[in-house]
Amino acid sequence: MTDYGRAVEFGYFPEPKADDIHRVIEEVVLAEQLGLDLVGIQDHPYQSRYVDSWVLLSTLAARTSRIRLFPDVANLPLRPPAVLAKAAASVDLLSGGRFELGLGAGGFWDAIAAMGGPRRSPGEAVDALEEAIAVMRLMWSGERAVSYEGRHYRMQGVHPGPTPPHPIGVWVGGSGPRMLGLIGRVADGWLPSSPYIPPEDLAERQARIDEAAVGAGREPHAVRRIYNISGHITDSGGGPFLEGPPKQWVDELTELVIEAGMDTFILWPSGSVTEQLERFSNEVVPAVREAVATERSHKARAMAESRDILDTATTIAVVGASTDPAKAAFAIPRTLLGLGFRVIPVHPTARSIHGRRAYPRLADIPGPVDVVDVFRPVEEAPDVARQAVAIGAKAVWLQLGLRSPEARHIAETAGLRYVDDLCVATRAVGLGIRKVPEGA
Repeated sequence: MTDYGRAVEFGYFPEPKADDIHRVIEEVVLAEQLGLDLVGIQDHPYQSRYVDSWVLLSTLAARTSRIRLFPDVANLPLRPPAVLAKAAASVDLLSGGRFELGLGAGGFWDAIAAMGGPRRSPGEAVDALEEAIAVMRLMWSGERAVSYEGRHYRMQGVHPGPTPPHPIGVWVGGSGPRMLGLIGRVADGWLPSSPYIPPEDLAERQARIDEAAVGAGREPHAVRRIYNISGHITDSGGGPFLEGPPKQWVDELTELVIEAGMDTFILWPSGSVTEQLERFSNEVVPAVREAVATERSHKARAMAESRDILDTATTIAVVGASTDPAKAAFAIPRTLLGLGFRVIPVHPTARSIHGRRAYPRLADIPGPVDVVDVFRPVEEAPDVARQAVAIGAKAVWLQLGLRSPEARHIAETAGLRYVDDLCVATRAVGLGIRKVPEGA
């Protein structure tokens, strides 16, 4: 997975209950006062306990001045896209450009059909949503007249308007392969929910979006990744995902940005909404932003340092090289050899790996070593760094997932370059580095 480098934002997901709607409005006002960025309103027209989401969004636009608003997600089968586009542009105009459009293909088909909406198959729902996006963008185009001929939606000579004051993002909820492909091709954002798509299921879906984006000539980072999350902030202890103290929240949300590629988190809190909003805004949000900034700075430094190291290196000693073809510690030395580096495996018992003589210790290697690449448990990294200093190596490199402040201190104090938590082979391939092979 990857961090797409987008600004990290946070929001609130209230439940629009009709019997307590004035409290809901006050909670949104509080969310703005606390500095949150977004408010998402679920759209279930068939739910008798809820007010209409679009009327509520308009009311919230009038009661707030900074926080951005979006339906999370708009129910497309019950809201024709041309009319939906006009409503979205109108709220965007009334709010001073603070509206985005979360969009869903529909899911509760019995309830939708009961209100006179269509009952669509999964394939039809995806096709209809793609047509709807095309219709809405025509309605926002500012053209004098627009037409569209699709299977599910049609327009003939419609005069669109008003034009929204800012480009409204279309953020699509969905998780099936075809929907993810659609998101990568044409949407501005992906809007999953953690109760349905937990963190461990994000990677495969992100990859599908990225593949579709690249296939359509788009950069993957053009697609926002907004995550509806639910949980409870506690004083102590710890439990499942987002059920624990602020530090647990900070660690888990930071990991979702850096490792899983999410960039926006919309909170549906359990317990006291006021208390949870205040704790989220004051104890979690700023700490996540700081942690993400630190991680990104670390990554940027590592990327710059790694380029300099690989440009000048010719010999790489791989400590912890493996004889198991299923392991990265076997594959990565092979990749480095293919790029023309002189690779020296360090293994306690193997005689050779990839046809190259293996040595039991760094100290046994004859001749100079430029980079010591470490595939050992992180607690061994400081000792490997000391060995690298002792043999006169120029750099210590800890593989992806490994970090050791102590190893960094040892290496840099002795004047060695240092990189951690980065795959040396992936970085070399990404830089397009090729050395002159031995014997060439």
